[in-house]
Amino acid sequence: MKGNKNFVLMFLFFCSSLAILLSGCGGGGGSTPTTGTTPTTLSGTAATGTAMANAAITIKDSTGATKAGSAGADGKYSIDVTGMTPPFLLNATSGTTTLYSVIDSTGVVNIHPFTDLIIRNWYLANSTDVDTVFNGTGPLTTPPTATELVTMQNVIKSILTMQLDLVMDSSTFDMFSTVFNADGTGFDAILDKMNVSIAGSTVTVALKDPVSGTIIGDVLTMPAGTDISTSSNPIDAAMTGVNSGISNWQNTINTYACTLTGTDIQPYFETGFMTHGWNVDQLATVLKAWLCPGGTNPLTMTISADYVSYDAGTGMLSAKLILKDSTGHMEQVILKFKNSGGTWIAMGDGLPADIKVRSRVEDHIRDVASTNTPNGFIDKRQIEVIVYSNTITDVKVTDPNSTSIPVPLLCDDFTTPGDCDAKGYGQDFPAKVFNYEDASLIKGDYQVLISTDGGTTWSSPYTKSIIGTPGSDHTATTDFPMFSGISTHSISSVLGTTITASVYTPSWVSEIATPFVSLWNGSTWLADVDAQWVGTPKAGQDNTFTISIPATYNSSSVTSASLGQDAMSEVFEGWGQTNVFWYFE
Repeated sequence: MKGNKNFVLMFLFFCSSLAILLSGCGGGGGSTPTTGTTPTTLSGTAATGTAMANAAITIKDSTGATKAGSAGADGKYSIDVTGMTPPFLLNATSGTTTLYSVIDSTGVVNIHPFTDLIIRNWYLANSTDVDTVFNGTGPLTTPPTATELVTMQNVIKSILTMQLDLVMDSSTFDMFSTVFNADGTGFDAILDKMNVSIAGSTVTVALKDPVSGTIIGDVLTMPAGTDISTSSNPIDAAMTGVNSGISNWQNTINTYACTLTGTDIQPYFETGFMTHGWNVDQLATVLKAWLCPGGTNPLTMTISADYVSYDAGTGMLSAKLILKDSTGHMEQVILKFKNSGGTWIAMGDGLPADIKVRSRVEDHIRDVASTNTPNGFIDKRQIEVIVYSNTITDVKVTDPNSTSIPVPLLCDDFTTPGDCDAKGYGQDFPAKVFNYEDASLIKGDYQVLISTDGGTTWSSPYTKSIIGTPGSDHTATTDFPMFSGISTHSISSVLGTTITASVYTPSWVSEIATPFVSLWNGSTWLADVDAQWVGTPKAGQDNTFTISIPATYNSSSVTSASLGQDAMSEVFEGWGQTNVFWYFE
């Protein structure tokens, strides 16, 4: 695992032009509906992540006339609609699954869970349902306009852009009219990892593992029939509020810069804010050190947001904040926001430490002749608690089997300055790290307890969960990060050189982590050095990178190095991660 990460990431959608159906991105009017008859076809892909093979396709035009056809084994269909009058409402049925889509002219119109979500929810918002409309007699009840479709797609896109950008350029993709193949790549990979439903009174879009089907967490929940077809919808309102808040936060940081304190940024956070063991004072200290490395002549910072999830029930909007300075250096952090008296403020997790309970599966690749260990695949259950004060003395965990597990102290900067740095846990503040690992990948809830008096008394438990064990579901032959284009394990052959290689990025990740090299002098960790991508990396494929391995670092000789790649889905806690390490010794 990469040693020096100040922030941990982590989720999708799109925009562009719905060909004839939509014009422009981000609003504006649609095309003028075609009148009369048009001697041409409707065509597209019907898919749920896999092709809706041989699905029955039924088209209903504005007069109420219908025409039937079928998709091929690949989910592709093409139906002549000569003599029919747009707009068209159409569906695809395979087994017990029926999905809807719409188009106001002829051309490409795909049918999949997101087109179905938009159409079903729009009809519910208009006090009817699409099944009743489609199966009724007489002229077709007017479907959503092109302008309404643009607005609804933009709402979904705003929540889901992170995920879509993992596999494609979301700015050029339109879910209704962009041609795609149901082959597990591109947009179809997104369908593979999303569970979209309107069940009862709730709309839910959830992230899932595409291999095992395990639900990782909800991306969007809202009451069915919520009107998202206008700019006054609640999701856009929440995003506008958060954007305003982070703009003010950015201005405050740049105004105070070298004198920034926690008091200055407190208005943008809940009272008593604490997340992953950090409070606003510590956050301000880090920001000040970042922008004023010499104490004067501050850099400037910009803050932008990619939205991760929205829960109408709790009123919480989660965002990945991208903090970038004027030199181009960037950090990212995920925070939740909530409306407090008309102002959207950041909410903490309230935890006194950075507490992680997760599954970890690693592949250590060494020279086959090496006597060093480990080598090969290793399954781990990892319990890690990083504390930024000297108050916590002991940590223990009760696992799902009610087994009590002491979590030993790995390093302590308060007792031995630099101790955690030397063990690969570079931090912005002195820290204690408690760490426990074993091979028991047990899913379920873990109760983490801490003590400040040597184990005499214990806190109330903090619940953390392992919801997935990706290494159990993804192996080296399916969806595990693996290097290619490297053949040597000799440290002497790579020192002072630049390596060009590739690494496979699994399809289930929530972020594309940059490969890195950990530099060591004997048993002392020196630093992590990031690679540079060649081109734009995408999930579900091999991605090329370059990286240089120096012979010395800060006057210390590099005696060994490990090329590493993390793969994780940490937008939602508990999913775990996989890691691959290639050793140069």
